[in-house]
Amino acid sequence: MKHLYPLATASLLLLVTPVWSQVLLNELQASNSSTIADPDNGEYSDWLELFNDGSSPVNLSGWRLSDSGDNTEWSIPSGTILPADSFLLIWADGTGTGLHTSFSLSADGEELTLYNNAGTKVDFIAFPAQLTDVSYGRETNGASTWGFFNLPTPRKSNNTSTLFSDYVVQEPIFSISGGFFNGTVTVSIADNYNTGTLRYTLDGAVPNETSPVYSQPIQINSTTVVKARMFYAGQLPGPTVTNTYFINEGFDQRGLPVLSLSSDPDYFFAADSGLYVQDFKPTWEYPVHLEFYEPDGLAGFHHDAGIQVGGQNAWILPQKLLNIYSRGQYGSGHFDYQLFPDNPRTRFGDIVLRCSGNDWSYTMFRDGMMQGLIDQATDMDDQDFRPCLVYINGQYFGIQNIREKQDAEYTEYYHSIDPDSLDYIENNAEIKEGNDIAYQQLVAMLTAGVQSDASFAALDAIADTRNFTDYIISQIFVANTSWGHNISLVRKQSPTGRWRWLLHDYDRGFNVDNANGTAMDWATSLTGPEYSNPAWATLFLRKMLENEAFKQRFITRFADHLFITFNPVTINRRVDLHAQWIRPEMPNQIARWLGTTSSYGDAIPSITFWENEVAKLKQFGVLRNTFMFDDLSSFFGLAGSSSLRLEVSDAAHGFIRLHDMKVPSYPWSGKYIQSRPFTLTAEAKPGFNFVRWEKSNNILNTILPAGSTWRFSDAATAPPVNWNQPSFNDAAWTSGAAQLGYGDNDEATTLSFGGDAGNKTPSYYFRTTLDVA
Repeated sequence: MKHLYPLATASLLLLVTPVWSQVLLNELQASNSSTIADPDNGEYSDWLELFNDGSSPVNLSGWRLSDSGDNTEWSIPSGTILPADSFLLIWADGTGTGLHTSFSLSADGEELTLYNNAGTKVDFIAFPAQLTDVSYGRETNGASTWGFFNLPTPRKSNNTSTLFSDYVVQEPIFSISGGFFNGTVTVSIADNYNTGTLRYTLDGAVPNETSPVYSQPIQINSTTVVKARMFYAGQLPGPTVTNTYFINEGFDQRGLPVLSLSSDPDYFFAADSGLYVQDFKPTWEYPVHLEFYEPDGLAGFHHDAGIQVGGQNAWILPQKLLNIYSRGQYGSGHFDYQLFPDNPRTRFGDIVLRCSGNDWSYTMFRDGMMQGLIDQATDMDDQDFRPCLVYINGQYFGIQNIREKQDAEYTEYYHSIDPDSLDYIENNAEIKEGNDIAYQQLVAMLTAGVQSDASFAALDAIADTRNFTDYIISQIFVANTSWGHNISLVRKQSPTGRWRWLLHDYDRGFNVDNANGTAMDWATSLTGPEYSNPAWATLFLRKMLENEAFKQRFITRFADHLFITFNPVTINRRVDLHAQWIRPEMPNQIARWLGTTSSYGDAIPSITFWENEVAKLKQFGVLRNTFMFDDLSSFFGLAGSSSLRLEVSDAAHGFIRLHDMKVPSYPWSGKYIQSRPFTLTAEAKPGFNFVRWEKSNNILNTILPAGSTWRFSDAATAPPVNWNQPSFNDAAWTSGAAQLGYGDNDEATTLSFGGDAGNKTPSYYFRTTLDVA
């Protein structure tokens, strides 16, 4: 019997081995940025290829693949048949559905194992670190030798491809790094090993085998992107080194950071596949190299990433909103840099280069201004904002606003929510991350009603109602008419997880035409349009206001915001801050895009137009503050508003809080709801003590009576820039008594709107003399 066991075992191996070994791992790609897109979702995911080297089909049902040595990690779906001499492409994207493995491939190299349906290892490869858009496979179909293919062959034979045994790791050395220069720069590039061929480009494309060979120093007399790469026989080319040389750009007078984007020109401008096509929204993502410089010329970072046009409608604009993806397939999976000087965050997965959406045609900072205005007084989750100058392949493309991307990495940083435990609802109640089970529970609870304090406490346990209060007050005050389809809220998937609302897309807010409308009735409507205030979106506030305690908190919080956050003084300071950031650059922005048009908006035509639009933001602040007191009084049956002025003896010694809001400066004046109780708290700074409160009833003096006479210009053209100076001669202007305006039939002086109701005079200018004794 001892002699029979080895023979029986050998016979079994002879029968089974041909069936198992005829299916092999044949090719894989662990860093796919543009090789092949998954037809199921359009993503450029990792992939692997199986090859049936036999003469008969193989049923792969229950066969398994693993990158961890676990023969139960992922199973090939039932019914998968691989015909003889054929290929099967499997996407390694981590989703685990269909022909998509539950794991991704590591570009740093790892093991990959194929098991049959009995759990027996059939094939195995330990692959080394991989390059982007290069595959790793057998020299020919089924061969034992593996290597790199610079022309991957998914679902196709390897037999026609050229195999490279290795890849170059050496980087070319530039004599001068990129940066800001006055005058011509001479750049030398060196290969310290002197054994290969050094090739370079000047158009932003990655050097290839046909690019010019470097033979002498390069003279650069205008802004240029230089890319260089080493080529050795029998090996894949080495890494690309990129430097942008900005020549005579005058950045010292422009005051903004600079971002250089470089890639193959066709990726940006090809008529049928470029990011800047105009007839449709391009969905493709391309590799791009980023170089970031601070305003003083200090180099911030170099980074390889992916780039894609974004925005629901902003893609229509001549200047594109660009999403930047820091994926592992391009190199590092993160930007490790403090992008926003006042924000300690130093790691970002993805960022957004916004062109200001709807506001591209007006101020170019509206959304960032409003989010900053709200964030400075609350703990709301906003997208930080920093305008920069963007260059594409060395050409100036204008101002774009660097913004945080509100994604799983964002919530992980700010709220310590593991990305795998995140529920994220956005837009029209769509699932972005996780699921909507808890969201539907929230909606059901509100629909049932939260009038009782017990039911409201249950609501507050699953939703941060204080956060919602600040969120909805901000939407109402700014009159954001695109709020309804831009709602974003997140929670941690846990018994104690609470929904929080995110600030997002305020481009249509602060429209002076909406200053006297779009308020409480709008925010609680049952019949609003889907894009603005649909019933499902207004449900939250409508139902919460049925609870009396919440209603009173809401009124008080709104009054606090009107006194501090949305005080015209606060608004003017914030508008001035954002305008000052980009004012020196606006002539260049205007010149770059002058005359370009689209169905979503036209380019800003002049600096005067831009200044007028900036002024309208301030005008909105004044009008809206007054209107909201009236609207709140009407909606809730309140007693109107009264003036309130706060002072401290010395602001260096202490400050005042209105409830939890710190008063920004002193003296501070504004309005508050008449006869409504409020709490003021005096806080002394270290080394000082609070002494006492003092009350004064005689602090208001009338300096401009109602009905005063003004000089005004209602011409269609803007006056000289010094119109607001005391020395300006306004003798040619018309004079009249207040109230001035048109359309309400209660004006003392009627202004002209230009005669064309479809093209009214955009701005009016008023002057008067004040005696402030």
